[in-house]
Amino acid sequence: MKSRNIIFIALIAALALLASCATPRSADYATITVDGSGSVKLKADVVTFTVRISELADTTKAAQDLANAKIARILSLVRAAGIADEDIKTGSLSIYTDYSWEDGAQVRLGERVSQSLTIKSRDLEGFAGLVDQIAESVSGLEFNNVIFDKEDKSEAYAQAREKAIADAQSKAKAYADASGLKLFMPMTISEGGFGVVNSYNYPMALMKADMAASAESAVSTEIPSGELSVTASISITYKAVL
Repeated sequence: MKSRNIIFIALIAALALLASCATPRSADYATITVDGSGSVKLKADVVTFTVRISELADTTKAAQDLANAKIARILSLVRAAGIADEDIKTGSLSIYTDYSWEDGAQVRLGERVSQSLTIKSRDLEGFAGLVDQIAESVSGLEFNNVIFDKEDKSEAYAQAREKAIADAQSKAKAYADASGLKLFMPMTISEGGFGVVNSYNYPMALMKADMAASAESAVSTEIPSGELSVTASISITYKAVL
C-alpha cells in the first residue's frame, strides 16, 4: 500500500511538471494590446424626416388656424402614403409673440405658431414622390433632417463585431511573430462601441431648391439614399510568450 501511495504521488508530481511546462507561468508572459475594427455595409430600408410649418397672424387663434390647416394637409398626405400613426409624432410646438427690431426698438409683428412633425417611412421608392406631393400641396414649410437608416441592424452589428475581433487577432499575431513570441488567449476584451455612417448627406438647402423646382416645373425630386456603414471597434490584450 505504501509503495502505491508513493507511485501515485510521483505521478501527480510528474503531471504538475508537465502542466507547468505546457502553460507558462504568469511571470513568463508578455502582453500585446491591439485595437481592431470591422465594418459592414448595408442598404437603408427606412427614412425619417421632419416637416416644419410656421405661421404669423394678428391673433394667436388666426395663426393656429393657418398652422392647423397645413398640418392637417400634411397628415392627410402621409397617411394616404401608408404611413402609420405610430410613425408620426410632433417634434416641436411653439406659440409666441413675434417681434422685429426697427431703429433700436422692438416692433410687434404678430402672433406666431410653429409646429414640426417627425415622420418615418418604410417606402423608400415612394419617398421622393411624397416629398413632391407635400411641396406641391403646402406652401411655406421647411423639410429637413432627412436620415436614411436600417431599422434592424442587429445582424450587421454582430458581423462588424466579428470582423473587429479578427482584425485585432491578426494584428496581435503579426506583432507576436515579429517579436519572436507565441500568442496565447486574450487577457481582456474591451468593446469600443459602434458607429453608423451614411455616405450620402442630403443638404437641406439643396432639398429646398429641388422642392421648389419640382413644384414649379413638374420635375420630380431625386433623393438618393446613399450607402450605410456599421463599424465596430474593440481593444484586446493578449498573453504572449517566447
